[in-house]
Amino acid sequence: MQTIARNSQANAYLNVFRRWWWLPVLLAVLSAGLTYAGTKALIKPQYGATIQLQIQPTDVGATNNQVVDANAAATLMTSGTVLNLAAHHLTGVAATDTGALYRTSCIADSADRFVSCSTTSRNYLVPAMVLNTLAHTFIPWNRQRLRSVFQGDISGYSNHINQLNKEIARLKNQLKTVSPSSLQYSFITNQILQDKSSLQSFFSQRQQAYSSITADAGSVTVTSPPAAKDVPVSPHPARNAFLGAIVGIGIAAALIVLLEYLDDSFRSSDEVAEATGLSILGAVRRYEESGEEMGMVAAKKPRTAMAEAYRVARANIQFTNVSGTLRVLVITSARDGEGKTTTANNLATTFALAGQRVLLVDADLRRPGLTKMLHLKDVAGLSSVLVEPGTAVIQTTEVAGLSVVPSGPIPPNPAELLGSQRMRDWVEEAAKRYDLVILDSPPVLSVADTRILATVADGVVMVLDPSLTTRRMIKQAALAIENVGSRVLGLILNRDTMRGEGYYYNYYYYYGSKGEGEAERAPAR
Repeated sequence: MQTIARNSQANAYLNVFRRWWWLPVLLAVLSAGLTYAGTKALIKPQYGATIQLQIQPTDVGATNNQVVDANAAATLMTSGTVLNLAAHHLTGVAATDTGALYRTSCIADSADRFVSCSTTSRNYLVPAMVLNTLAHTFIPWNRQRLRSVFQGDISGYSNHINQLNKEIARLKNQLKTVSPSSLQYSFITNQILQDKSSLQSFFSQRQQAYSSITADAGSVTVTSPPAAKDVPVSPHPARNAFLGAIVGIGIAAALIVLLEYLDDSFRSSDEVAEATGLSILGAVRRYEESGEEMGMVAAKKPRTAMAEAYRVARANIQFTNVSGTLRVLVITSARDGEGKTTTANNLATTFALAGQRVLLVDADLRRPGLTKMLHLKDVAGLSSVLVEPGTAVIQTTEVAGLSVVPSGPIPPNPAELLGSQRMRDWVEEAAKRYDLVILDSPPVLSVADTRILATVADGVVMVLDPSLTTRRMIKQAALAIENVGSRVLGLILNRDTMRGEGYYYNYYYYYGSKGEGEAERAPAR
């Protein structure tokens, strides 16, 4: 069952794709074309360049490492101080686009050794000139900054050395006045040793600072100079068009979801069964003949696919009647024009041809379609017998076993007549005399007559034209029948164009696409 459900869901998605595939394609092409044209027309090309600089490593201590690494250099190169200083050095065409300088971005590599800077401009010569100016401004500025740092360190170390020398000299003079065997002598001696150790450390650090200045530690050098390229780096019409196509597909998908949500019509028999919860008893394809001719197809053209469709519906109705309690059957629809009268006449004919005694009653006392189809106007009918019991209203037909009761004169109070005790008694008496009584009733949603008739019937068959009736309408109609305590046996799809959706379509293949064909040449079964 799970596999069937998954296949059904997959088929539903496939059907949606078949219906709407053109919309994503259309919007994708349209969006891509507009994006491409807009990019070319509205966005001016930008040219770019990149420069790479290397930071010389240094071992001058943790404090100074923080000011000479690549991350620090990348931050300093885009600081206001350096950019403003570089702006004063711009010359030529670069001076006309200082914005390129302030748009410069710099990042350090993962090894913290290299810095890459890039910028863009509408003039392809400007980016390279700006980056060169920035690099040649930053390098001496950074060298001077580092020298100042190292000079400050040297000055600090020298101050510490002078202070320690004075302290050692004072302790040595104090040591001369103390007895060598005293504890104070030992304390002073240890203090002198500690001061000498600190003095040696400051000497070493000061020497490292001198070495850093000599070796130009932390200096910056250009390893990959910028080059002026006349190929724009932006915009990217092709890439933007691709993104535009994706956006177009997304919009199309949203529209499809919205349209599918708002669309209340049926597209497949699976959707009908799923939406209504009712079984499909049969499906009659859309036909070209007039309604009057189609009302007689089961009798006059029994070897057509159309007639076979009604026989399939008859078999399915019989299958629902395994208990044998189905004696009175109401044929109706949700709205007018769905072919319920044609269906009622052909079903009655197929039941009669199967050897049953069938009474077909035109119970539509407002717009008697069956009476018109069978040319039974201006004769006594159902309304006559309900007003005057005992009136002879049953007429035989050319189909053996099938009798018909026309509607009779249209009364002013159809609902009251159909809901009367006389109607119940007449239907009960007819059910005793015939194997099956079929009542052709008005549409459920139009008047209350069908709901009244459903109370005297053993079951209701609803005719559905998928091109006319919506999900909401058929649900309301089925609920109306159930609310009066009657049972909806199932649906017969009429004028159906939904192909390949269920087993009941197989006989159309057997009989041919036009309803006739090799079956007419096949031996009778």
